[in-house]
Amino acid sequence: MQIKETNLVNLRRTLYLTIMSSVDFEEAGHKLLKIKLKTIHNLLIFPMQMELCIILLECCSQERTYLRYYGLLGQCFCMINKVYQENFDKCFVHQYSMIHQLETNKLRNVVKFFAHLLGTFALTWYVLAYIHLIEEDTTSSSRILIKILFQSFDTFTRFTCEIFMKFNLYMEQYNKFCVIFRYRNCLYNYLNCIQTFLLLLLLKGCIET
Repeated sequence: MQIKETNLVNLRRTLYLTIMSSVDFEEAGHKLLKIKLKTIHNLLIFPMQMELCIILLECCSQERTYLRYYGLLGQCFCMINKVYQENFDKCFVHQYSMIHQLETNKLRNVVKFFAHLLGTFALTWYVLAYIHLIEEDTTSSSRILIKILFQSFDTFTRFTCEIFMKFNLYMEQYNKFCVIFRYRNCLYNYLNCIQTFLLLLLLKGCIET
């Protein structure tokens, strides 16, 4: 039992140092996946995926302000394996149940982390079913959580709308280009036909003479 606890402490330390020392989320994800393979190879029986989710949330909550780095890293793992989606689902339930114990800064960082996962569809919106919007089931902290969560959704929604607007603009320009290109091809074909016809007339004239 003590060996298992020692391995768990070592794993958590390794995960923490890897997350905090990486330059970007891609490097962190690559290193963490290697740790996963090493963990399986060493036959550690505790769930490494859940520990990764817990440590990632802990690192995110300790920052002075929310860093998008953590949201991108969590999104990356959710896209890789649905096990991480289920684990972050459990983490959301746990964080929501103890939200009154978190400081305001930690609360804000944790909520923005989950808002990123929900806003990028890395986490299913079924997790919102755990939030009961009635006076008896909410506290001041949970109401702050809901407020920050939907404010972050608004940011993601506006960002998504801007992307779609730019995409539609590019598609309109592309369609115009296609029309011009089609007309240009028709014009080239017409000119080629005329050129061929003139060459035939010249050849006919040369033969008759």
